Amino acid sequence: MDIEHGGEAALHDTSAMHLSVKTDAELAQWQSGWKTHTADWILADREWQRRVNLRQLNQQYQFDMRLAAATERANKFTMICIVIATLIGALIGGAATLFGSFLQNNPLQFQAPQQASMQQSTHSAESPRAAASR
Repeated sequence: MDIEHGGEAALHDTSAMHLSVKTDAELAQWQSGWKTHTADWILADREWQRRVNLRQLNQQYQFDMRLAAATERANKFTMICIVIATLIGALIGGAATLFGSFLQNNPLQFQAPQQASMQQSTHSAESPRAAASR
């Protein structure tokens, strides 16, 4: 039987559905029975292209799913950081408000260092004069 000339009846079932259910090895065997660039060989070639595209789409889908999961984890982490930062900001703001109201009710008495040293020098300068005038 000469397969290249269509001697085998099983080779003539060339529907796309028939080719799509064949395994890679069966499709390769089926395609090898036809001369290149004949209608049946081209159908098998198109089936190979479809399978390659399908495999690439599946790989891209798997990659996209992993990327989406990683993005979701990053978004959750960011959300938790924002909540924590908001709480810390609220605590600091509340503490600053309490401290500010405390200072308004109980003002601190302090002098700047320059003013204090000037007053001390004035007192020390007056003491010898006061002592001399007595």
